[in-house]
Amino acid sequence: MAKLTTPCLSVKKLWNIDLDELKRQGMTILLMDMDNTIVPWHSFVVPEKARQWVLRAKKLGFDIYLLSNNVHSRVLPLAKDLGVEAVANACKPWRRGLRRLQKLYEIDLARAVMIGDQVFTDIVAGNSWGVKTILVDPLVRREGRMTWFARTLEKGIMKRKIDFSGGED
Repeated sequence: MAKLTTPCLSVKKLWNIDLDELKRQGMTILLMDMDNTIVPWHSFVVPEKARQWVLRAKKLGFDIYLLSNNVHSRVLPLAKDLGVEAVANACKPWRRGLRRLQKLYEIDLARAVMIGDQVFTDIVAGNSWGVKTILVDPLVRREGRMTWFARTLEKGIMKRKIDFSGGED
């Protein structure tokens, strides 16, 4: 279980991920969670640092796909706002969303990185799919009951400190 739940890299916030280093490693595809990774939970407002990071990733030639367990009415407007592709109702960590993504787009998993704030969905999904994984601290403390429960389990397994400050790191 440790391998499935262990990210390749952990950073405080999305904008702390070094895009130049990912490029040097041959990564060209970013599979990204949405809630508490790019936007705060239950918000459509993209923090400016996250928006600038996504814009820079696009300029560097990364293909970006939102892969979210949330519903279409929440995921698709954000994808449109950011100018990226998306799969909603992805059912991470299972392969359903990834299969849909691969059916719609040619995804070379050897060049992909899964980025998200939850171990049991984002990191387990990416690790089971054989892609590099990056865990970010959640943008805000507020989230759904199931996520709160999962985070309680994560803390026990990972023994990691999660920063909920939402600060400007």
